[in-house]
Amino acid sequence: MRIPRHRPARKPLLVRLRTTVQGYMLRGLLVLVPLGVTAYALILCYRLTAANLAPWVSKFQIPIPDRAVPFAVALISVVLFFAMLYLIGLATAVVLGRWVIGVGEGLLRRIPLVKTIYAASKQVMDVLQPKEDAGPVYQEAVIVDFPGPGIKTIAFVVGRTQIDGRGEYYRIFVPTTPNPTSGYLEFMPAEAVQQSDLTVEDAVKAVMSAGILVPEVIDTTVDARKAEVPSGQATVAAGHSAQVAIAKRTTLWEFTKNVFRKRILAGFFVLVPLAITAFIVQFLYDFTAGRIEPVTQSLLRPLAPYLSPQVSPVVTAVVSIFLMLTALYVTGYIATWVVGGRIIRIGEAILNRIPLIATVYGASKQIVETLLFKKDGMGFKEAVLVEFPYPGVFAVGFLVGQSRSTTGDVYHRVFVPTAPNISVGLLELFASGGVHRCELSVEDAIKAVVSCGLIAPSAMCLTMVGESLVAERADTVEIAS
Repeated sequence: MRIPRHRPARKPLLVRLRTTVQGYMLRGLLVLVPLGVTAYALILCYRLTAANLAPWVSKFQIPIPDRAVPFAVALISVVLFFAMLYLIGLATAVVLGRWVIGVGEGLLRRIPLVKTIYAASKQVMDVLQPKEDAGPVYQEAVIVDFPGPGIKTIAFVVGRTQIDGRGEYYRIFVPTTPNPTSGYLEFMPAEAVQQSDLTVEDAVKAVMSAGILVPEVIDTTVDARKAEVPSGQATVAAGHSAQVAIAKRTTLWEFTKNVFRKRILAGFFVLVPLAITAFIVQFLYDFTAGRIEPVTQSLLRPLAPYLSPQVSPVVTAVVSIFLMLTALYVTGYIATWVVGGRIIRIGEAILNRIPLIATVYGASKQIVETLLFKKDGMGFKEAVLVEFPYPGVFAVGFLVGQSRSTTGDVYHRVFVPTAPNISVGLLELFASGGVHRCELSVEDAIKAVVSCGLIAPSAMCLTMVGESLVAERADTVEIAS
């Protein structure tokens, strides 16, 4: 007797059509979204770079149809931009060019506000700039316990630091998802770091995809190819690799391509800090002195016939800055008077009674006071190392104060920042004995965090922060138990 096989019931036609349409639409999104994001990124890069040359290029009569003029202008602007980058990079390879660039940097470092912005942007570019004698920024992708033992996450090794009395620690950058450009800088012992067969590129893709593009099996055994070369064999290995490099002859095209790439990158890393500095200075000018340009133009109206169109904007900007500085001086001078200070306090009291304005004004005033008047800038008393997120693993933090509970327990208030965005992080309360001085200044610690651990000392000596500071600090806070 034949037993009839059970056949699955066919889905209704509308359900099948809907499933098919949704599948094809999702596939279309997978194709179009990456192309759209790439196009948007390219357009943004063009607007920030070569598009600035377009007005100058458009002045020339181009013998082509009118419809093709915008495309021709854009193409010529891109070519001129890369040619400019190449010439700047070529100048960095010439003694005279390096001297001129050095003189220009020396002048920038003498301008109070500009020197800070230029130094910070140039330092970031120096970190990102590829070096011939160095490997990639991330040395390798590893698996670490974060934020606690037994919880694994993908991270990157950026260097090593010898901590006195504790041994060698790996400097680990733990990225956030899906943005791998921010995260936490941790100092982890060797036993807390597991090697993996993931390449740095594969690890970045895994983080950016929120874990979708991660292999089902990750090999965490020690790969012999990643093992360090013994010191006795280092010279032999280096000599062998040099012989292999000499034996491989490069073609003329490859040599030319490498030279152009090197020169263009060199020009890029010279031009970008200047562009960032100019952009920030322009933004600050528009936000401050630029607000009083209408007043300045009305004052300079009698001189307008004697000023050329090229000189007039410069004179207006200089006079606006002078008027702004004068207004700041007069305001500060009035604030030091008894009557002036009382008037300002009355005005602040009125602002603090307006619901929305009170929040905005109070927050902005607190930020300005912290940035301008606190010790070491940003209100950070000193840089420390704390055991975070669990014992045995260290993170860079900033001591901002101390608190005491009603039972007499002392807690250190430590801000643990994310990397490289130091304005975001966690405020943690550590018991006495959990905070260590690391012989880093606040500025050096900020550099370490902003560079994701690339700019960090190779050795540190730790000393315990005790309870004696409680009596010395005026900002001790009582915590109800």
